[in-house]
Parts: sequence; structure tokens; C-alpha cells
Amino acid sequence: MAEQDFITQTLLFAAEVGKDINALRKQVGKLSDLTTVEKENLVKAINELKAELDKIGDGDQAIPDWSTELENETNF
Repeated sequence: MAEQDFITQTLLFAAEVGKDINALRKQVGKLSDLTTVEKENLVKAINELKAELDKIGDGDQAIPDWSTELENETNF
């Protein structure tokens, strides 16, 4: 009897874990829908995005003023 209860409890536990895994997969979505080059590994995809953001700068950099260069190149 105790062995049957153990098996039943184990099966119920496995079913609950399966439900949780399916819920997490739905929250994460399909990796193939990522707009990154890396589509097989979520950590690599996040690192790819971080590398692109790092190229932008830290937000403290001044925006370049190209107006003088543009004025010199414009022949109106």
C-alpha cells in the first residue's frame, strides 16, 4: 500500500512539474522569434543585445554636432 501511495504521489508531482515547465515555456516564447542572430540560446541572445547596447555608449557622452560639416558639404 505504501509503495502504491509513493508511486501515485510521484506521478502527481511529475504532472505538476510538467505543468510548470509548460507555463514557463509559454512565458519565454519561441527562441526562433528572437530578432537577434543568436536564436538557440537565450543567454547568448541577451549577451548579443548587451554588446550592441554597449556600442551606443553610457548615455553620458555628448551627441556629436555635425551641423558645421553638413553646412560645408551643402551647396545651396
